[in-house]
Parts: sequence; structure tokens; C-alpha cells
Amino acid sequence: MSYEPKLKQINDNLYIYSILRDKYVKFSPEEFVRQWVVNLYIQKYNIPKSLISEEKKIQSSKKRYDLLIYNKQLKPVILVEVKAPDIKISESAVSQALGYAHKLGVRIIVVTNGKEFLAYDIEKEIFLEEPFSDIFFLLYVTPPHASKLVFGTFANC
Repeated sequence: MSYEPKLKQINDNLYIYSILRDKYVKFSPEEFVRQWVVNLYIQKYNIPKSLISEEKKIQSSKKRYDLLIYNKQLKPVILVEVKAPDIKISESAVSQALGYAHKLGVRIIVVTNGKEFLAYDIEKEIFLEEPFSDIFFLLYVTPPHASKLVFGTFANC
């Protein structure tokens, strides 16, 4: 799946369009990855925009999460922590995501820099091998009575 971001230059600043916020936001490598992941969820996995929350403050905290994915029962199920492409997925990034996930009551964390992905199921205490496969979304986002199962991996996007 290809992603062509909507970019806009204003004076000396570059902006990228955020489909969830319906506005242009200041471009950064991390913001590019965030918008690319949002596009992946919406275009490839048909996650409605209404089930994705972007850059919101965590209650009783000064911290903000990158992306939060809700299931159809409006329960938060996946927290996505986004890093710039040149930032390695580190233990501190995973710890940051775990801290946010515990505060938000989220079961799954995904940490990505757009090149590498790490997904962890907090409840089962296991790493997930394919955090962007269709089976992953079937199990964690859609209701259990969903009938269609199509396999695919991130590499096929």
C-alpha cells in the first residue's frame, strides 16, 4: 500500500495533513510515520476514523499518546507509540508505551518507527509476531463474531 502525504509549505515551514484532526500539522519525521500508520489502519484495515484517536492527553497526566485504537464496543485496545524513522525501537520506547497503556487500560502496545515494529500483548505477556496482519485486527479490533479472515502482513502493504 502506498501513502502519498498531503504536504503544504507555509513560509519556511512544511506541514502534513492529519486526516483525523482534519487540519495540517507541522511536519516532522515522527509526524510522517504517525500519518502513514493512520493511513494504514484506515485504508488497508478499514478501521473507521471514529475508532482512532490521535495525540490526546492522558487523564491526570501531562503526557500525550500518539495513537489509540478502539474496538467497535468503544473500548481502547491498541496503543501505538510512534518514533521517527531514524530512532531505533528501544527499551525506553517500549517502557513509555507500557506506562501509557496501563494508564489507559489498553491490552496491546505497538511501537514503530515506520521501519521496525514491536507489538506486545500485556495480558498474555507475549510479543506478537505480525502486529499489522489481518488476524491481529480480527482478534483485537473487530468483534468475535466477525466472519471474514484474510491473511496479510505488513510487508504486503
